[in-house]
Amino acid sequence: RNRQKVEQTILPLKENTLYYEQTEVTRPTQVEVSDHQVGLTEERQDLTLFAKETLDQLTKPAKLHFAERKPASYDQLDHPELDLASLDKAYDKLEREESSSFPELEFFGQMHGTYLFAQGRDGLYIIDQHAAQERVKYEEYRESIGNVDQSQQQLLVPYIFEFPADDALRLRERMPLLEEVGVFLAEYGENQFILREHPIWMAEEEIESGIYEMCDMLLLTKEVSIKKYRAELAIMMSCKRSIKANHRIDDHSARQLLYQLSQCDNPYNCPHGRPVLVHFTKSDMEKMFRRIQENHTSLRELGKY
Repeated sequence: RNRQKVEQTILPLKENTLYYEQTEVTRPTQVEVSDHQVGLTEERQDLTLFAKETLDQLTKPAKLHFAERKPASYDQLDHPELDLASLDKAYDKLEREESSSFPELEFFGQMHGTYLFAQGRDGLYIIDQHAAQERVKYEEYRESIGNVDQSQQQLLVPYIFEFPADDALRLRERMPLLEEVGVFLAEYGENQFILREHPIWMAEEEIESGIYEMCDMLLLTKEVSIKKYRAELAIMMSCKRSIKANHRIDDHSARQLLYQLSQCDNPYNCPHGRPVLVHFTKSDMEKMFRRIQENHTSLRELGKY
């Protein structure tokens, strides 16, 4: 059988025989955003960030500061004795004192970082700077501690105070007295109390020692009235916050202290009854330097010379 040879037929392509649909490519339109919309977006972002930070803070474990008892350090030169008995004695004296006026003084020097020198119309005044500031602080604390509606300062890290079981039991019974002076302790654990805020009259660096001392005053006293407790607390705090002996102060601070002293009800005695100043009249000075002869028998008349 004869086979026929199959050949591929090539068909020529004519020009313009392929058709492509022409479509117009459109660019996306740019949306204009107003300043108000931008502000709302930023505000939402800020709120979201704030909510996240707040949630993180709430879920973090709480930080606590466990207070430590530290031995009280009082300058023996300023206060040889400072205990409950001396506080009672000072309270009795303060109950009997009366208001006094104060002369206008001109400061001109300090000796040994302890005594201030000033002159007035009627002579020389030497002021014990610790006793002077103690008087000023006492009257300030007397008013602030007695203010029931006093403001509180929130603590970033609360303090935990721990007491022996017997003291903790008695302290729970006397908690209202602490609240009367602006100290709000809450039970936290076994024989423990937590302090989350403190009165503004108490410096934060004094919280540990101050709270323990305030509690000890309550625990050591059998019967105490709120009036007496406030007064004795003001005495204790004024001593702790006052400038000590052998501490130099500049002229401005010295003049400021003398001005504050002049505004006190009793500028002549510290809360413990010690003198704040001594006064030498012009006549006293002249007698010391023998510018004025006193009526006395001379050594020559006594036959000594």
